[in-house]
Amino acid sequence: FIVDARFNIGYDFRMPVISVIMPVYNTKEKFLREAVESILNQTFTDFEFIIINDGSDSITEDIILSYKDLRIKYLKNEQNLGIVQSLNKALKSASGKYIARMDADDISMPDRLEKQYEFMENHPQCGVCGTYMTAFGKGNELLSPPSEPEILKLTLLFKNNCIAHPTVLIRRKVLEEYSFQYNEEDTYAEDYGLWLRLLDKVKLYNIRESLLNYRVHDSNISKVYRKPQQRMACHLMLKFQHEYFGLRTENLEVPLYKMICNQKLASSELSQVLDYYLNWFRIGELFEKNIYTKNQVLGLCKKAILNTKPDLKFLFVILKPQLITKVALRYLNLL
Repeated sequence: FIVDARFNIGYDFRMPVISVIMPVYNTKEKFLREAVESILNQTFTDFEFIIINDGSDSITEDIILSYKDLRIKYLKNEQNLGIVQSLNKALKSASGKYIARMDADDISMPDRLEKQYEFMENHPQCGVCGTYMTAFGKGNELLSPPSEPEILKLTLLFKNNCIAHPTVLIRRKVLEEYSFQYNEEDTYAEDYGLWLRLLDKVKLYNIRESLLNYRVHDSNISKVYRKPQQRMACHLMLKFQHEYFGLRTENLEVPLYKMICNQKLASSELSQVLDYYLNWFRIGELFEKNIYTKNQVLGLCKKAILNTKPDLKFLFVILKPQLITKVALRYLNLL
């Protein structure tokens, strides 16, 4: 990589408190400028802003170099290496006590870093701090994932990735202590893989306030690579369920992925899926932290059965939700 030394002229070389890392690849000028300026205009000012240009066109570089703020540290890949390698390069270059993530098409609220810094300083047991965020671009929607650590942990392990990557502030010494970085094998879900590896090392929180505007557009990774991202998330979820709880998750990836994509299940896959969903509820009861209500679990069981035997649909039209488990178990006995 290349570091543009022009930004270091007259720079105060004391270590900054926060290192903000932001990969860029051919982002639209309007989006990129709004992202950059939302960081430069933070109320908390003791940070370095590591922008890594991942082999973009010359226009992208011109936009970045148009900013003369001495807190910017510009890195450049001569060819496109992808987000995981770019993030890991940025991590190696970071010197702050905390690492803040930023995406090149989002907008941080002016007090985002200030509020996350205060939270982390007051909660030394916290290793990763995310926030609520507001999706915009195609309507506005407040995204409010769980905030309580135990609920958040179970949600990560049994439901979905509930820590929004572009909102996080990470304690850098935690990554160094365990030699953690983003795993290149966790393609399209590298953040989820990192959170799952950190679960038994530190506490993870979400601040109950929207501190980032998340831009929704047709080029979002979650849209362009939705299916491979879902498949990887499914793989990671099952892997860590086995590691943390000893659950038998072998041979579950295919049927669960089918469920996510509303594909038809084979009869031989149904018992695995039903038992798996009922385990979610049992583990939630064990911790007294249910991330799924009883009716939600039963709804998943219903979906699994109907994805296997659509001809049973009439049963669920007339049955109350609390009877679905009985139907599921009775059907299992008939397999």
